[in-house]
Amino acid sequence: MNTPLPIRLCLLLLLLTVLSGFRLSAQVNTAAQDSLRAVEEIRAEQDQLTEELKQLRQQLHALQSEEPGDARREGTEKIEQRIENIEVRLDALERSIDAISPGEVEQEDSWTDEWEDEWKDDEWQDDTGDDDGWSWWKQKEGEGEQFDIQDTFFKKYPGNFPWMFPLTTRLHETFFRYNRVEGVYIGITQAKRLYWHSKPWVVSSGSLGYGFANHTWRYSLGLAFPIYLEDQIIEVAGEGYSLTDSKDQWSFDRDENTLTAFVAREDFLDYFERRGFNLSAAWYYRGEDALNMRASVGYVHDTYANMNRATNWSIFGGDKEFRLNPRINDGNMNSMVFSAGATTLSDIDDRSSGWDLQVQFESAGGFAAGDFTFSQIILDVRRYQPLGEHLNLNLRGRGGMSDGLLPQQRVFELGGPGTLPGYRFKEFSGSNVALLSAEFIVRSSIVGNARGWAKNVLRNTNLILFTNTGSTNGAVPIATRDVTNGAIQSDFGDGLTFDDWRSDVGVAFGSSDGDFRIGAAWRLDRSDSPSFVLRFSRPF
Repeated sequence: MNTPLPIRLCLLLLLLTVLSGFRLSAQVNTAAQDSLRAVEEIRAEQDQLTEELKQLRQQLHALQSEEPGDARREGTEKIEQRIENIEVRLDALERSIDAISPGEVEQEDSWTDEWEDEWKDDEWQDDTGDDDGWSWWKQKEGEGEQFDIQDTFFKKYPGNFPWMFPLTTRLHETFFRYNRVEGVYIGITQAKRLYWHSKPWVVSSGSLGYGFANHTWRYSLGLAFPIYLEDQIIEVAGEGYSLTDSKDQWSFDRDENTLTAFVAREDFLDYFERRGFNLSAAWYYRGEDALNMRASVGYVHDTYANMNRATNWSIFGGDKEFRLNPRINDGNMNSMVFSAGATTLSDIDDRSSGWDLQVQFESAGGFAAGDFTFSQIILDVRRYQPLGEHLNLNLRGRGGMSDGLLPQQRVFELGGPGTLPGYRFKEFSGSNVALLSAEFIVRSSIVGNARGWAKNVLRNTNLILFTNTGSTNGAVPIATRDVTNGAIQSDFGDGLTFDDWRSDVGVAFGSSDGDFRIGAAWRLDRSDSPSFVLRFSRPF
């Protein structure tokens, strides 16, 4: 269907509005004077609390630069608790505004009682911390007074750690997404969180959403039972689900993919259906000097199924078509998964200084039975190193090895955005993989005393020089007449040898926060035209 250009532009503006934060605003009728006065009082309190929140965050950053000790620890806990209480209060105030219906002043007492109960239940006071330990990094200084639904509704879990498939996934933690297998997906979610200070005895999570192109409901429901120790949480948890999932989220951001699919008919994730449950035990540690550690072990019982391309629509794209969604191995997969991580990043969105290490080992089949028997280990190490005030060197090393009969949904792939941007998308695959990446960033602050338009441009623009090199073992899928057709027979010993290493280099200009970049990448194995690079999230 040839959609007129004005309609396309309107849809583009609508998408950008949705992706910018799903912000809430009170809809107040000017005729309801009593309701307006109540809203004005709430807004005034929001302004006051927002300003206090900014000051507390500045104090917290200042404390982190001091020498470790009891005084720093006590001060940090006090500020974190105050931050937590302010966020809870702001949440209650925003719900109070939503509860006001113009012309229905009689409802005022009910919502007033509601947020007063919320205030009381969450122990509004001036001492100690932040419920998930790091929720303050979600809101940047200088943002407006509007309370962002993503600050409370789409919390990343657990704190500073990225998700590790298949125990956790972020794909369902969204209000809106768009892709070639579901079309428009609308859902609600209560993401899993860590509560360091309020210490509830049970923590629930869940999601519910609908894909309008494949006409399928997706859901999840989980319960966790935490035990609180000093600076540690031990929890036992369980979750049941029916999800649209992808193994590619480590290399390409979910929300960025929604933007590229909706606007330009480019979908950089591959999908499959995953239904089942998991049972897990986890340990979390929050230490001084921004050190955070975690470890978990879980049993995962999943039934996998293929998903087909269900739509070919986007605002722009002309006659281009979405890629076909590649086939996986249908069947049951029962596995034990061990996952661990450590990070010294004080702010997961800043990523300017610190270490991040993640490791996962999965063993499927054996005593757990199922249609597949294999073992796989993945290691991901990242270093963010400042080189003075204006320069930064970011490094990533990622490797994986497999043993046994590996289904397609566990095969490693390289090529394209997030891995080797100078090469075709998923040009290489295998049961073992190695990937090394480096970025040298010249920060916009280096412009110093520049004046005029150059200063206005350069002070918000980073120069990024990057290179990547990677290799797979190029294993060939087997042909059978059962569910293992297309799987790869692998051996840990194959991890010592790889096919030819492939490398690329590139240059880009990026925003000061690193989320946006535009540039080009050149593959080094042959003379070829450069690949265009446009990203709306950091590659690592």
